Amino acid sequence: ITTGVGSETLTHTGTTSSSKDVLVPNKFINAITLLDASDGSGGLASNYQLPTLNSTHAPVSLSSKLVTLSAEKSYDGNLDLSTAVTVDSGVTGEILSYSNAMGSDKNVDDFEKYIQSITLENSPSNASVLASNYHLPTLNFANSPLTILPASLTITADDETKNYGLLPDLETTAFQSEGLIGNETVDEVLLFSEGAQKTAALGTYPIIPSFASGGTFQSSNYAITYSSGTLTVEPSVFEESTALAGIQSIKNNALAIENSGVSNFGTMKLTTMISSGPPPSPSLPSAPPSAILPSALPGPSAPLPSTTPAPVPVPSSSPAPVPSPSGSPAPVPGPSISPAPVPSPGGSPAPGSMSAPNESSAPPASSAPSSSSSPAPAPNATSPPAPSSESGSSSSAPAPSTAAAGSGSSGGGSGGGSGGGSGESAGSASGNSNGLSVDLLDRPDTSTVGLVAVSVPAESSVSGSGFSFGLPAEVSSMVTEQPTAVDVTLQSGEPLPNWLKFDRTTAKFTSSAVPDGAFPITVMMKIGGQQVAIVISERTD
Repeated sequence: ITTGVGSETLTHTGTTSSSKDVLVPNKFINAITLLDASDGSGGLASNYQLPTLNSTHAPVSLSSKLVTLSAEKSYDGNLDLSTAVTVDSGVTGEILSYSNAMGSDKNVDDFEKYIQSITLENSPSNASVLASNYHLPTLNFANSPLTILPASLTITADDETKNYGLLPDLETTAFQSEGLIGNETVDEVLLFSEGAQKTAALGTYPIIPSFASGGTFQSSNYAITYSSGTLTVEPSVFEESTALAGIQSIKNNALAIENSGVSNFGTMKLTTMISSGPPPSPSLPSAPPSAILPSALPGPSAPLPSTTPAPVPVPSSSPAPVPSPSGSPAPVPGPSISPAPVPSPGGSPAPGSMSAPNESSAPPASSAPSSSSSPAPAPNATSPPAPSSESGSSSSAPAPSTAAAGSGSSGGGSGGGSGGGSGESAGSASGNSNGLSVDLLDRPDTSTVGLVAVSVPAESSVSGSGFSFGLPAEVSSMVTEQPTAVDVTLQSGEPLPNWLKFDRTTAKFTSSAVPDGAFPITVMMKIGGQQVAIVISERTD
């Protein structure tokens, strides 16, 4: 308002324009009320009057308003910003539209990205909001910044199954991806699982994926979520066949080899172990009722040859050798080089043979034999002596030994006479139930699962009966040396059943009542980094 009088000024109120839009021509002040000066200049509204209100006397000039721009979107692999830009008009209630918006870069980690092109458009919902009333700033990182967020990508490891003792095939391509943009690809993912070790116990383990790489994707453009797969460790084929077929055939093979006199089982990878006590004396073929001896026999007072593996206990009821009238052993009838049974009074066994437990005592050695009880004729002076072997010290065969009866750690006596007592003693020393045997068929080490075969007599598997056994020395020593590192479970990884207990301090299994159908059962024992499979089966013979 120009008063035209000195320094006097006026104010006004209720002033409006004929149009609000920049591009409308000939706009003018179409309403105004004059007011006195408010600056003390002395201007009074009553001293002035308004001109005719038109574009000539009260013109209005409008300029466009600067808008504020910004853009944000998730990575989509392109520069398009068609839905990512925010246009702030600065005028309440007026919301502009836009088109042809493009970013300067498409990747997340590139710096100083901005809206490099955009066109303002009228509001699609309000015809009175015109883009011509506004203008864009200079397009750069400061005036039109662009933010690109990582897209979501999920990578899931494939499930796998492996047999115990083997390595799984955790290929770097064994995964699935969800969320890759367009035709982008991931070549490989690092997969890790604790169950991948050869000695991992039976059960399930997570397969953990990480470090996706390769392909056409750029990892910085994605927020990657790694989802674990499952690795299932199942029993090895060997363990399954052992559990299904039992161990009786293996034990029979080992026993046949042992009885044949072969001491080296290396070719069959079988080792029969005795849980305690000294090694047994070598077994010899069983003797007939009358002991078979070489043709040259020692005299009545001669001791057994020094080559005898072990002294043979002779019960007090066994008869003494029968001296001939000349004080020498009676010659043996028959071919000069063939062994023959040596008669004794009353038909009793000769020295070195074993008498039955209930056999009655024979007359002492000093008793004179009767002709009816001495089938062997007395020698005469012309009778040639029986030929002897090349070595006199070894011409007398040792009496059959029963110390090897119940080979392995068998606790029960199988055999007659004192042989049964020997087996029973072995069972007691090892803490095994009578008739139960424990064999170490495969020694454990860091790369091999040990195998212990336990054969339980049929009577022990009757419901309500029980048994107990200790482990072979090679295994029990490992247990007692590090009892806290011992973990005992079933083959499936589940705890032992209630009827079977294991004592880590003594390395001994016990059962007070075996339920029906309990056998065969496979127990997995983990000792530090080594494992032993213990297969307990019922003996059917």
